[in-house]
Parts: sequence; C-alpha cells; structure tokens
Amino acid sequence: MNLSHLEWGKSNFWYWRDFKTFWQVIGDLENPPLVLIHGFGASSFHWRRNALDFAKAGFCVYGIDLIGFGKSEQPSSLQVSRLDNEFWAKQLIAFLEEIVINSYHQKVVLIGNSLGSLVGLTSLRLRNELISALVAAPLPDPAFMSSFKFSYNKY
Repeated sequence: MNLSHLEWGKSNFWYWRDFKTFWQVIGDLENPPLVLIHGFGASSFHWRRNALDFAKAGFCVYGIDLIGFGKSEQPSSLQVSRLDNEFWAKQLIAFLEEIVINSYHQKVVLIGNSLGSLVGLTSLRLRNELISALVAAPLPDPAFMSSFKFSYNKY
C-alpha cells in the first residue's frame, strides 16, 4: 500500500453539513469497527503509529479529521459561529451512522485523545446505543469543561 506521509490507511472524503471531511480506514470491513478521534490541533495522522497495530489485532480502524483540523474543511465564522464538542460529536455521530456502522456491526469502539476524548464522551451521552466502548485518554483539562461543553472560536 503506497501511503503519503500523512496517511496510514485508505483515504476518503465525506460531506457533512456541506463541510468536506477527511477520513481514513485500514483493515477488513467485516471486523469490529474502531474509530480514532484526534485531539486539539491534531488530525487522524496522530494515530499513524497505532492504526496498523489495531487492524492487525482484528479491528477495522477508522480515523476522522474533525471539522477545522487536518485535511477537513476549515470553516469561516460565517459558516459556523462556534466549534465545540457538541458540534464535533454531531459530526462524529453522523460519520458513525453513514460510514462506519454497516450490516455487520451496530456498535463501535471509540478511542479519543484529549479533545477527541471529550468528543467521544459527548457522543456517548448523545447516542450511547451506537457505542460499545470508549477509551478516553487523556481527558482535556477540566478547566475547559462545563457540562461537557468545550468551545473553540476560530476568529
């Protein structure tokens, strides 16, 4: 498999709310799905040293670049007034429903790093029936959390 320096799996783009979103996948699509969620200032590239090992362990591994990060679209303040964990959790839930969950599997395992952990927790709170397990390590600094609310204003 010939991969660019930022990719560890098959590269794809998907549109959510008219935002172009980058995602990667590696492993057998019939294997249990595992979704990797990067932290603040990172991208799915963050998982380059882990994805293949998870695939070899028997998972179909997905990585998503949250809106505003990596190869996903960078929205303007006219498009989105506020990027926060609720926004990204809704993006993640749509990704799970439209891309990851298929006829083989009804639930996924999530692994989040920092902000990705908060997005995973928020997704679990909103749609726990989609998630079989969540690894949240580390969680963001509690000073940034207010009822699972994290804000990021780009402008």
